[in-house]
Amino acid sequence: MTAVGIYIIAKAVINMIIGHWFSLSSLIIAVVLAVALYSGVKYLNYAVAVVLAVTVAKNLPYNITHLPSAFIYLAEGIADVVCAVLLCLNTEVKKHFTNGISIKS
Repeated sequence: MTAVGIYIIAKAVINMIIGHWFSLSSLIIAVVLAVALYSGVKYLNYAVAVVLAVTVAKNLPYNITHLPSAFIYLAEGIADVVCAVLLCLNTEVKKHFTNGISIKS
């Protein structure tokens, strides 16, 4: 999970560098997703996979119609799909996400 979390944060930073803009909200979202992966709380792997998949679905039409200039973003989308599949189907990943949330009053 650490590798996927690092990928998500690195992706946000690289997109800021390539796009020549700084987005604190994108960076915060990336860190929150990485922390969610690290936590091991049950079903958060699926939530992060959905965020990755929705991002790909949102950007895919633009990335395809603007090839070859958007090639790097298309490659990023492929990496996102690989991460989403890994988060949903890998048995070791599923074992990591078995923690419940305990709320003590």
